[in-house]
Amino acid sequence: MPNAPHSEWSKMTELVSLVLTTGAIQKCAPQSLLLVGLPGSGKSALVERFSDDDDPSFNGKSKLVGNLSAWGLRNFLKLEAPRGVTHIIAPEFQTLFMRRQDTWAAVEGLLLQAMAEGVGDYYNGPEAESYNKAKLGIVACMTRDAYMTVRNDFQRTGLSSRFLIVRWTRTRRQIEDAIRRKAGGNFSQLSKVDLKLPAVKRSIDVQHNVKEMILRYCKETRSDEMNRAYDRFVAFAQAAAFRRGVRSATTTDWKAVLALSRFWTGEV
Repeated sequence: MPNAPHSEWSKMTELVSLVLTTGAIQKCAPQSLLLVGLPGSGKSALVERFSDDDDPSFNGKSKLVGNLSAWGLRNFLKLEAPRGVTHIIAPEFQTLFMRRQDTWAAVEGLLLQAMAEGVGDYYNGPEAESYNKAKLGIVACMTRDAYMTVRNDFQRTGLSSRFLIVRWTRTRRQIEDAIRRKAGGNFSQLSKVDLKLPAVKRSIDVQHNVKEMILRYCKETRSDEMNRAYDRFVAFAQAAAFRRGVRSATTTDWKAVLALSRFWTGEV
């Protein structure tokens, strides 16, 4: 990638913003993002500020979860989702896979439902717990080594198709530059992001020609998961329109989404 740290931070921040905005759109499942990169490359700094109420980018629709568990996930679906929280921020997602196999299995089934069709009645014993088809999106980070370790399990269970998996590559020079700016109190690369998420979900139309463009794109690039990819990219186009302040996604919005595609093309 080019040595343009501010530009790259800005573009990746916009991608995270689109993902979080999908939770504010009617008839749209909150979308999920898995950011894969080297340790110390700034992944956590990119995502944590959206759920830190001490940060000016805090939006109230996402919640930081440091150590995701079955109990914590059920608590989110029962308490947080009904009050409008749509996304979990998980900057250390690999910790989920460092547990006993049966512990991970308990999380996995619930997670797969919550990130797709939603969780209705869930049995954790003889009595069912009702979650009213609660859905959630996740903005997660993993190191590349950790991701490559679980990549086959992701694909086998279908978890990989729940995420847009993107790569975050930064050169040593870019990282050193960021450290120097931080040491000097210059946080310009982490400038405020106001998502302007509404209390009530908005309806955003998508022009027919845009839907056809997205379908063609998914057919050419995501044929193995075309249905889910189509829904994902339609949601991103709607989110781009929302961020532009309009009620109908046009080719302008789809082009804005495609401008970020280099982050998810190729292997991580």
